[in-house]
Amino acid sequence: MNFPSAVNFGEINFIEVSHLKEEFSPFYIVLSKKELNEPLLLKSENELNSAELNQMAYWKPNRIGEVLFNHWD
Repeated sequence: MNFPSAVNFGEINFIEVSHLKEEFSPFYIVLSKKELNEPLLLKSENELNSAELNQMAYWKPNRIGEVLFNHWD
């Protein structure tokens, strides 16, 4: 499983903990460190509501992990 090891304004570092990934995978979709660091590309059709899209427009996250593990919530 991946966790943010440091969450500071504009900086999130992710670490992988494989035994936790094994425990959580049957119940959740667990993204890899590589997936969390991928660039954020919004499609015209997505499952986000207007409040989430407004927050993203304001904070301008660059990576997928910055949306999932953010400081603005």
